[in-house]
Amino acid sequence: MSSETPSNAPAVPTSGSSKRTRRAERSGRAPSARPDTRPDSSSTALSKPPVLQTPLAVALAMGTSHVETLHREAQPFLQELLGSVLGQFATYYWKQKKHQEMESDADYVPSSCKHGLTLNALQEVRESEDFITLSIQLEVKIAQSQRNLATYALRVYSMNCIAHQVRYKKALCKLLPAAARIFLAQFGIENYGVHQVVMDLLAMHSDEILSPFSNTLHNFLIIYRESNELAILPLPIVMNDIYHVIDAVNGPRP
Repeated sequence: MSSETPSNAPAVPTSGSSKRTRRAERSGRAPSARPDTRPDSSSTALSKPPVLQTPLAVALAMGTSHVETLHREAQPFLQELLGSVLGQFATYYWKQKKHQEMESDADYVPSSCKHGLTLNALQEVRESEDFITLSIQLEVKIAQSQRNLATYALRVYSMNCIAHQVRYKKALCKLLPAAARIFLAQFGIENYGVHQVVMDLLAMHSDEILSPFSNTLHNFLIIYRESNELAILPLPIVMNDIYHVIDAVNGPRP
């Protein structure tokens, strides 16, 4: 006789599948498998949309990658100047683009020029023919007044665009001697002034230097001298035909 005492407690199913199995066995049907409803981690992973960088951010990244190849001590201030130049150019570019859109729309009225006049009339007056006629005439006058004011606003906006362009050019003129100073230090060159470097570079590659300015050589030299607060511009050591232009900008010598 066995020493084990049988348990009268019914067997407890360990999962819902055991119940389905027994139920299927009693009915004579094969047990059906429950589809796996657990989410697939690979399918639920959301793909992140690509990050679109602005042209300014791309240009800053390219400039930074080049600056990082230079002398470490010179990187901070050169990076600051580079950011100033690109920032000024971006401001000028978008302001100029907006101005072109304004000029192309004959009906454009800046928000600062939009004004009106409310005619506080009683209900019975509003329904009269005289009031309706007067309201139409007022709308025409207001539209004409807004367009007249818009001409002044657009002229000032155009002036601002020119000022933004000058700011960009001055920032670039300050960057050129700063870059020259870095390269002189990078290669250990002494007794060679930074402005002399720029003038020599201008004599050899005037088209490349002037391309971002959209200026004549004469106007560029004027902006360069003013931006760097120079009394006179040095003449290039490299033989070129820009001597007479530099002399004209320097003016008569005392």
